[in-house]
Amino acid sequence: MCKTTSKVHLPPGGALDGFFGMNRGGWFQCPSWVDVDKPPGYSSQPAVEAGWLWLLKYPLTTLNPKTFFFSVNAFWWVWALVGYFAVPYDFEASGAKTCGWDVFLDRLTVHMGINTAFYVTVLTSAYIMRYATRRFPGDEEGPPLSRFIHNVWYWFLGTVQGAMWDTLLVALYANKLVPYAKDSEAFSLSSAGLTTAVLTLMVPPIRDHGFFWGHMLLHHNYLYKYCHALHHRNVTLEAFCGLCMHPVEHLHYYAPTAYTVLLVWYFESSPFVPFFCLVHLMVAPAWGHSGWEDIWQSEQFHTLHHAKYECNYGGQSAPWDEVLGVFRETFGQSKYYKGAWAESDAPPMARAEDRQPLKKFLRGSPTLTGALYNTTDQALYDLLHVVLAYVLYAAVFDSKDPESVWRVAFPLEVADGVALTAPQAVGLLLAVGPHAIGALMWAMSDAKSWRWPFHEKPLASFVPCYLTAVTITSTPLYLFGTWAAQALAGF
Repeated sequence: MCKTTSKVHLPPGGALDGFFGMNRGGWFQCPSWVDVDKPPGYSSQPAVEAGWLWLLKYPLTTLNPKTFFFSVNAFWWVWALVGYFAVPYDFEASGAKTCGWDVFLDRLTVHMGINTAFYVTVLTSAYIMRYATRRFPGDEEGPPLSRFIHNVWYWFLGTVQGAMWDTLLVALYANKLVPYAKDSEAFSLSSAGLTTAVLTLMVPPIRDHGFFWGHMLLHHNYLYKYCHALHHRNVTLEAFCGLCMHPVEHLHYYAPTAYTVLLVWYFESSPFVPFFCLVHLMVAPAWGHSGWEDIWQSEQFHTLHHAKYECNYGGQSAPWDEVLGVFRETFGQSKYYKGAWAESDAPPMARAEDRQPLKKFLRGSPTLTGALYNTTDQALYDLLHVVLAYVLYAAVFDSKDPESVWRVAFPLEVADGVALTAPQAVGLLLAVGPHAIGALMWAMSDAKSWRWPFHEKPLASFVPCYLTAVTITSTPLYLFGTWAAQALAGF
């Protein structure tokens, strides 16, 4: 049985508290702000400093190496370095310029190896070795077997899509669309080395801010019901549910990588920077969804989001939740939260079985309804995205024929003196397509407002937030679609 309280005196953090994500000198200790005499999850997590003072200090704290190394980001960085040098990029490989299968399988091997090692380590240390003892409220032993199979399947799809993004990066470098510094320069005491170091420090904040706005966008009803709801089937958490997302959500989740590609292009830095961003995006959810208070990167912040739904959309290093009044610091009574969430608003995919305590880990026989996520309208939503994916595939890989529709129809004049090129059309389809399909499905089958759960917010505050979220999330998808067409179709 998981301990809910403890009278054990925990060691003080000391000078190395936080180093590589450690708490109190170890990786299976509670953070220093946790009161171990309270049940797990009921300590008050400190709020992130918000306001103009934070804005002024942010560049200095973000680019401070101490901020980086005294956080779990340093550990993700080490794993990325190991993967980067163990199986290095080969921009001269036979399929590098065309996203060939040899390149994709090479990148898939890298990411599958890193992800498997990481996620199995978390699962084993928490549930089998029992190094963790303080389980957050809910099911103390983790998910039933059917739910675990469900989570691992979508985790696998997330790893595959991450490898696809990495394969596209190889094509961009191999086709000279993104200039870069060679490793001998990027990892040396030179201007290229300094640039690589600074851009590496920028990866976590780019990922954090991109995650907040993309995540909040996915909570709008027209995107949530058929896409993000899959992730929220997990009310109580285990490692693999971190990357358990609908493929459309994976698309949005990996999007911030495009911003790091832009930085590499502008500064001619190392391909390691986007690679680190991808690794960070893929492995960080393992600890963030562990479900335990006393395991490394204890994520009470995001665990509360899964339990209470309309709160804590971002991470602990960005203040947007505090600014918008949706920060919740504890499972108990919150003094910060200003949203309208109530227990009756629990996610529709939450099941009663998730809240039953003291069940055996991976219990029960796998069932089709527990392992799959499908209904008739969900199948239609997925089918429409398969059609969109085929159109995009044809635009990128089948349009070298001079007679193809993409060669004949584009450039397309959309206004006086303004023409839409084929790569731009591909980018727009990738960026706007999921929104259009979500809106269509909402119009056909849902009586709730498309803005739910933000439907009660005044338009004066809702519109700027919504447009910011759409812009920050869709711009990188547009860029990747455009780059893919340019690199692979030769437009």
